[in-house]
Amino acid sequence: MWMMRILDGRLNGYASYPVIEFMRFGLHCLFVVALVVLAVVLIVRALRHHRHGPGSPMEAPPASPATVGALKILNERYARGEVDDETYRKMKDELLKP
Repeated sequence: MWMMRILDGRLNGYASYPVIEFMRFGLHCLFVVALVVLAVVLIVRALRHHRHGPGSPMEAPPASPATVGALKILNERYARGEVDDETYRKMKDELLKP
C-alpha cells in the first residue's frame, strides 16, 4: 500500500513532487546567496566610505587642468614658505570649490 502512495506522488497523505521540492530548495538557496552577496557589498562600501571619509579625494570630482596647475603652483609656493598655513588653506579651498 505504501508503495502505491510513493508511486502516486503521495507519502503520508501529503503531495510530494520532487521537482517542486527541488525548485523550492533551489530558490531558497539562491535567495540566501543573494542576501550574503548584498551584505558583503554593503559592508565593503561602508568600510571604504569610513576609510576615505566623505570629503576625501576619492569622492571629489575631477579637477580641470587649470585647477590642477594652480594647485601645483600653490603647493610649490607653500613648500618654499611664501604662503602661510591659513592663506594656503583658504586658497586651496577656493580653488577646489565647485
